[in-house]
Amino acid sequence: MSNDEIIGEYHFGTGLWIRNNWGLWQESRLWMYFYNKGISHPDDISSLILKSYHRKITNNPLLLHEEISEIREAMEENKQINQKEKDRAIFISQQVEKGDSIKFQIPIDSESNTTFFYGYPALVFADQSELRDSMIIIQGLVMEKTTTETDSISNYRIKILQLSRQGIDLFGNKNTGDEIELEAGYLYLLE
Repeated sequence: MSNDEIIGEYHFGTGLWIRNNWGLWQESRLWMYFYNKGISHPDDISSLILKSYHRKITNNPLLLHEEISEIREAMEENKQINQKEKDRAIFISQQVEKGDSIKFQIPIDSESNTTFFYGYPALVFADQSELRDSMIIIQGLVMEKTTTETDSISNYRIKILQLSRQGIDLFGNKNTGDEIELEAGYLYLLE
């Protein structure tokens, strides 16, 4: 079993215990040690501890500096992706107004035939052609738009005018004529 497989197996058991009992959710001395190395999330810290422990008991090099570098690189990459998604949501918020007719796509979990957002690829539509079969396309009318002043991202109430597929559990069995509420970040608009 690889180091990553072992860490995945222990993330919610031993890893959870470490996070909750070694002060990783607060500014403990252990948390400060990793914080000063650029790692602050308790999940990352407990993962580093478990990987290092596994390497130690299997007589492998600890590679702590390399692991920290990898986590910091991944954090920077995620930060850039999150900023790109926020910028996209702000752009949509600036473009889509009450009364607009819009067409957008939502991913479908093929096993349960339901819509979902978790893990939705942060890509433009042109890059998602391979996912087309796992999407539902919705034509809708923007009934209401609200924007928070703190982040400039709008929330929308959208009346469903047309669906590209039937038989999908769309937000709790919404259908043509029903209204749904979505944040701009979840609107992957189509031309």
